[in-house]
Amino acid sequence: MRKIVIVSLLLWSRLALSQTESIHLHLDKQVAYASDTLWFKSYVVSNAVNVVNSTLYAELYTDAGKLVFRKLFPIIRNNSLGQLVLPNMPGLYWLRSYTKGSLDDIQSITVADSEKIVVRSFPKDSGVVAMTDSLHLTIISKYEDNIIRCSLFPDTGLFDRDSTLYLTAIHMGDTIARQPFFLKSGHWRVLNLPIDSLHGNISLLYSYRQQLWAKHELFIPSKPVSAEIQNRLDTCSLIINDTSRWNYSLTVIDAATPYNSTTIIHAVSEKKNPEDSLDYLSFQTTFRSIKKKKLYTNMPIIVGVQKGNTTIPPELMSTDTAGRVNMKGIYFFDTAYVYYIPGNEKKDLDVQVVDRGVRKFSGVNQTEYRTDTIQQTRPIQAPVIASPTGKIRDEDSSVYLQGVTVTTSWQNKNKWLDKKYTTNEFTWPSHFNFNLMDKDATKDIYSISDYLKRNLMGFEYDAGNVQPEYHGKAVSFFLDEQPVGWSNIKFLPIKELAYAKVIEDYNRYGKNDPIRICIYRRKGDDIQEKETNMKKMMITGYTRPLNWTQPDRITYLWVPYIHTNTFSFKNPGKKCRVIVEGISDKGDVIQFQKVINDDSK
Repeated sequence: MRKIVIVSLLLWSRLALSQTESIHLHLDKQVAYASDTLWFKSYVVSNAVNVVNSTLYAELYTDAGKLVFRKLFPIIRNNSLGQLVLPNMPGLYWLRSYTKGSLDDIQSITVADSEKIVVRSFPKDSGVVAMTDSLHLTIISKYEDNIIRCSLFPDTGLFDRDSTLYLTAIHMGDTIARQPFFLKSGHWRVLNLPIDSLHGNISLLYSYRQQLWAKHELFIPSKPVSAEIQNRLDTCSLIINDTSRWNYSLTVIDAATPYNSTTIIHAVSEKKNPEDSLDYLSFQTTFRSIKKKKLYTNMPIIVGVQKGNTTIPPELMSTDTAGRVNMKGIYFFDTAYVYYIPGNEKKDLDVQVVDRGVRKFSGVNQTEYRTDTIQQTRPIQAPVIASPTGKIRDEDSSVYLQGVTVTTSWQNKNKWLDKKYTTNEFTWPSHFNFNLMDKDATKDIYSISDYLKRNLMGFEYDAGNVQPEYHGKAVSFFLDEQPVGWSNIKFLPIKELAYAKVIEDYNRYGKNDPIRICIYRRKGDDIQEKETNMKKMMITGYTRPLNWTQPDRITYLWVPYIHTNTFSFKNPGKKCRVIVEGISDKGDVIQFQKVINDDSK
C-alpha cells in the first residue's frame, strides 16, 4: 500500500509539474516617449490537458513597484493582441504579464523625455525566463550558453546566517542536479547549472526546511532557428530557413533606440485553444451583510449581467462557505453591470469583488540590470514674429522662414462626448452635435427619428420618405461608426443612445460624399440603470484591442500576425532595427534581430 501511495504521488507530481503555461510578450518597442502607445502580441502555450486560462493580465509598475494600471485582454488560439497607453511621466517602468496559470513575463519599459533616454534593461545576451516572489524571496532563473543561472535575493531579516535553500532540477521526470544555496539576508546568491545536450522542459524546485518554496519551468530549445533579411532597394524580405508552420510578429524600430527582449518561454507545442473552453473573463464576488457584517454563506442568490445592450438573464445561484459566487464565460469589453438580490429573503448585501488572477508584485532588484544613457539634442526653435510684409521672419537673424497656414475648426459644444465616443475619421469637426442623454432635451421624445426632426434644422423626414434628406442632400447614417440603413435605426429608443453628430463637409474621400449623421449607443457608465429591485455593481471587462495604423517616433512598422516563412515589407529608407519573435507548430523558438540600412558598414 505504501508503494502504491508513493508511486501515485510521483505520478501526480510529474503531471502537475508538466502542466504549466508559459507566456511571452513581444513589444513593438521597449523605449517610448511620454503618452506613447505600446503595442504587443502575447504567446501563451502549454502542455496542460485542460487549459482554461483565456484572460491575459498586463500590469505596468513604476520603478519602485507601484501599480500604474492593470489591463485585461482575451487570449484566443494561444495569442493575444493589444495596446497600452504609457504614462506622461518619464521614468523607468516594469511591464508584467501573466495568466492565472502561467509564469510571469517581466520586461523593462523606458518612458523618455525629448533630451535624454535612460534605459534599464536585462544583461546582454541573457533571457529572463521566470521570476517569482514567494515569501519575500526574489528568484530569477535564466538560460544562456548551455547554462541555467539561478539568482536569489532574500529580504533583510528573513534568513539567518546558517539558512540553506536547495535547488533541484528535473528533466523528463529525472533529477539532473541538486545544489544548495547558502543564504544570508540582503545578499545575492548565484548558482550555475551546466546543461549539455538537453532540451525541452526543465523544472526548477526550490525547497527550504524540507518544504517546496517556489517552482520555475524553463524551456531549453533544441536548436536556434535560422533567419535572414534580404534588402533590395525599397523592399526587405524576411526568410525563415525552416519548413515548419510559423506564428510570429515583426517590428521595425529606430536603430538608435536600445532594444532588449526576453527569450520566449513555453512548454511544448501540443496546445489547447482557450476559446474552445468558453471560459473567457470570469469574476468572483464575496457577499456580506451590511447590517450584521457577516458573510452571506451557503445561501441562494439571483445574479444577472448586462453588457452593452445585451443582458444575460438572471439565474439562481448559491454562495459557498466563504460567501463567494463565481461567474464564467462572460466576454465583453469596457464595462458591464452585475445585478443581484438574495434568493429567499430581503437582506442588505455589500459586494466585494475578488479577482483570483491578480498576483502580488514586489518589484525587481536593481543589481541584475544595467543602465544605458543616450543623449539626444532637442531642436532649438527661434522666436518668430510677423514682418510688415506679412511673412514670418526670425527676430534674431532676419532670415525669412516659410509661411505658416493656420486652420480653424468649429467649436464642439459636446467635446467630452466626442472624445469619449468617436474615433479616427469620425472625430471630424461637427457644426451640429447633440447630447442624447440630456433629459430636458429628450423629454417626451421616444425615437431618434423624432429627435432629429425636432432638433436638426433642414432634416426632412416623414412616414412616406424611404431615405431622409438634409437641406435637400443625401444622408449616410452610421451607428457606432458602422454604416447602417435608415430603416434599421429610425425607431431606436432615445434612452439607449448617447450622442449624435452631423458631419457635412467631410471631403477626404471626394467632394461628392454624402452628409454623415453618426449615432452612438450608450456604453460604460452611460448605460441607464433598469428599473428593478436588484442592486447593481460595475465590473471592468477586456481592454478593447485597436489596430496599429501609422508609425510613431520610434516604431516604423508593427505586424503582429505572420504565418509564412517569407515576409516582405517596405524598406523605411533609414537605419533601423528589425526584430522578429515567434514559435513554430513544432515548438521551436525564433528570436531574430538585424540592423539594416547601416551606411557605416
